[in-house]
Amino acid sequence: MTLVESNDLYGQMTMAIIGSAVLGFIVSFKQYLGVKKVKMDGHPDILNKGESLPDALEKMIELGGIIQVGADAFMWAEYKYLTVFMVVFSFVVYGACDIYAVIAFVAGCLTSTFAGWIGMKIATYTNYRTTHQCWANVTLGYACAIQGGSVMGLSLVAMGLLNLMLLIVAFASAGHFKDQEALYEAIAGYGLGGSSIALFGRVGGGIYTKAADVGADLSGKIDQGMDEDDPRNPACIADNVGDNVGDIAGMGADLFGSFAESTCAALVVASSSSIANNWNAMMFPLVLSAGGIISGIITLLFLQHVLPSQRNC
Repeated sequence: MTLVESNDLYGQMTMAIIGSAVLGFIVSFKQYLGVKKVKMDGHPDILNKGESLPDALEKMIELGGIIQVGADAFMWAEYKYLTVFMVVFSFVVYGACDIYAVIAFVAGCLTSTFAGWIGMKIATYTNYRTTHQCWANVTLGYACAIQGGSVMGLSLVAMGLLNLMLLIVAFASAGHFKDQEALYEAIAGYGLGGSSIALFGRVGGGIYTKAADVGADLSGKIDQGMDEDDPRNPACIADNVGDNVGDIAGMGADLFGSFAESTCAALVVASSSSIANNWNAMMFPLVLSAGGIISGIITLLFLQHVLPSQRNC
């Protein structure tokens, strides 16, 4: 008996989970548009124009662009090595399980990769815009930061939930597995892939962050007596790049890995119990994540009534 045949509410439950994920993507894109509305003009209608204002604005945009380029370069180099790992380890998974586990593993790796990439891109895009907004008003900067952070948060959970749901539906419809336990053991490859990429993303980015931080301390603070974030410090940009690729991109992949492995573990344990043929009961871990998306969106709606809109900047 396949999952499609086991419960009349199969379609409704599936569409509810997928619908929550799609809604998460829509709201995430809306939050991105909010960040995009920030005008990098120096707030001429708020701040008094001085001789240093145009130079400061130009420098802010320049440094933001340099950090973006550095973060892109690091992520590109890191993901090239992770691609080799994904291909090689896929053969190991195939030898231990089957082709379905490999498909789930690759899907988990790619989702984790995109989670880290989205986190890094929106962070480097939002950081100096947040600084620009704080230049005029701290509340404006906080609103910009909330919008940028919610892009990664909603996208990460929505993407992870949608891909996992589609994998379960595709595997269940294939009719390849003799029982539910075998099916969800193959699905566990999704969590393995997410955790594998998260490990390298978090550790690799963390090593880069700490190495750049130590470099900034040694070359600037000790040798030259400069502050850590002094623009004359050659390690200043590297330190900021490290913060993005380690603490943000690495954290994005890490959060997805935690979500994927915990959800897949719950599914594997449940598949060996008496609820294995009850679709509603089996989908409870995914329903929790879907509920988290809805709760996050409701929270953002409340914040819109408290924080100013970037359109008024």
